[in-house]
Amino acid sequence: MLRKAITKKNLSFAENDELVTNGVNRRPQSELKRKMKHENSSSHKIPKKFDDMCDYAIEMILSYLELADLANISDVSKRLQTIAKSIYSRKHAHRLICIDAFQFDLDTVHFSFYCKIKPIIRINDAKVWFKLIRNFGESIKYIYVHSDNYSSRWHERNTPSSYKYVIEYILEYCADSLEVLEFFAFPFLPLNKPLTKLKKFIGHTRDVSFDAIEYMPNLNYLFLSCIPITLERKCFPHMDEFRTTLKSRKDVDSFISFLHMNRQIKKLWLAFPSDDSFDLIIPSLNEILPELKTLKIQANYKSKRDRIPFSRFKTIDTFSCSGSSPEKFYGSFVFNDFKRLSFSPIQDSSDVSWMNLTLHMKNLKILKIRSKIFIKNCQILLSELSELELIIIQFSTQHENNVLTQIFGNQWKQILMERNELYSGGSFGDIYKLKFQRKK
Repeated sequence: MLRKAITKKNLSFAENDELVTNGVNRRPQSELKRKMKHENSSSHKIPKKFDDMCDYAIEMILSYLELADLANISDVSKRLQTIAKSIYSRKHAHRLICIDAFQFDLDTVHFSFYCKIKPIIRINDAKVWFKLIRNFGESIKYIYVHSDNYSSRWHERNTPSSYKYVIEYILEYCADSLEVLEFFAFPFLPLNKPLTKLKKFIGHTRDVSFDAIEYMPNLNYLFLSCIPITLERKCFPHMDEFRTTLKSRKDVDSFISFLHMNRQIKKLWLAFPSDDSFDLIIPSLNEILPELKTLKIQANYKSKRDRIPFSRFKTIDTFSCSGSSPEKFYGSFVFNDFKRLSFSPIQDSSDVSWMNLTLHMKNLKILKIRSKIFIKNCQILLSELSELELIIIQFSTQHENNVLTQIFGNQWKQILMERNELYSGGSFGDIYKLKFQRKK
């Protein structure tokens, strides 16, 4: 008994000694264990109300919502709006937001000139779209305002009254974040606030307030479906790529003045409904744009002359030509060298002038061609173009696919399988790609 008492007493002294170590008070270990147990039990307490949940748990739940539902729930409270903004910037900021709530046929397949591969989020409810812009505008980088594809109906349609608020919302909530803005069919309204981060503007509409372009000082890509006279005075120091259609002599004059103001342009896409416009522009490009690397032409040349004006291009390494009378184009163009060639005539042809031009470019790496033309000339193309890496076959029929399978074997079968999976919802974008690899 005495031994037990002494032992118990010694233990109490030892416990008291733990209360003071180097002059610092400390709690007994038993008390610390009780507190830790209490804290652990309270931290794992199951919340009974939604407000009791931590932000992380709520964010995990809301991250499964569709974007429209996320926009709606962001209006419930400031806390949910903050969490929803975090989800948007993490999951959706890289996507292009398409508003087609104003079009008549919501089943119309839409198309973005800028974004062919990037996932496009379609918003069919105008109220949801405005809510999305208002709550997530500071993270939105790409906006595409879409209407129906029938330009002939523009004069028959009244612009919806709610459309006038589109530009107002974009300027108020997205001015500091927007990088790409695209309008299809609807008129582009005047701006009263600069879009300093805007890099690309696509105005596929005949009704554009071109003074608005002055509020886009840092553009590097500009697409206009028509040329305004005021454009000739515009200088964009960062402009790298320009795309337009030249319909009249006035368009040509304004366009040439614009090029002289922006001689740093490296990529040019031009459509020529008029032979005169073509003859005035093409021969002078080499002098006006000394840094031009890419030239893409769409023209239906109807002149009875055998050849169009002769043109020699010194700096171009990527060339694309589509339209009728391809023999006139390829017979009149001379290049030092190029790496990429796109051949897309309206009428299939295997004319000698095109083959001579193609085979002369021994460093050609990428060839875009219709399946029928490629099949006719495949043996000589594959044998003569030793640097060829990528072949893009267009518009191949079932019979032509069988022939291409004989040429390329299992590689083409795999391409067809991937294409069918990608475009299982429709035939849009019927372009098959084959990465041609030579045996070493």
